[in-house]
Amino acid sequence: MAVTSVTLVQYLLGFLWLVITLYLLFISRSAEMKQGSDSAGAIRGLEIAAAIVAPGAVFGLIAAYALGKGKLWGWWLSLIINAAFAAILIYSMIDEGWDSPDMELVAFTLLSLLPVVLLFLPVVRQFYWRKPATVKSEKALS
Repeated sequence: MAVTSVTLVQYLLGFLWLVITLYLLFISRSAEMKQGSDSAGAIRGLEIAAAIVAPGAVFGLIAAYALGKGKLWGWWLSLIINAAFAAILIYSMIDEGWDSPDMELVAFTLLSLLPVVLLFLPVVRQFYWRKPATVKSEKALS
């Protein structure tokens, strides 16, 4: 159940990052964005943000697929992608200063740590870190 939940969470995150990428590109092409002051700079900023989020979406979906197939490299890729995303949010929270923390950013940062914690649950970690001989013997029993 926990392994399935981790895989589902990773798929949801991958699709969320994909939707965010597409949304950023969509609003960068909107008429309101083109009519605003310094529209070229704003559009460029949205395109840069989309270019930053897009690899996370691609690698997140690849990691979810590998998790679904029970691959150890999928566990590692998922861990790296989710830890990097959490680190970016933690850095953003620290960069804004401790004097007046944005509670939405704090909540979002704590929520972003959930996939990392789920990957380290003993049952999930043991499933992906099992010995190759165990895998062969499980297939023989099936």
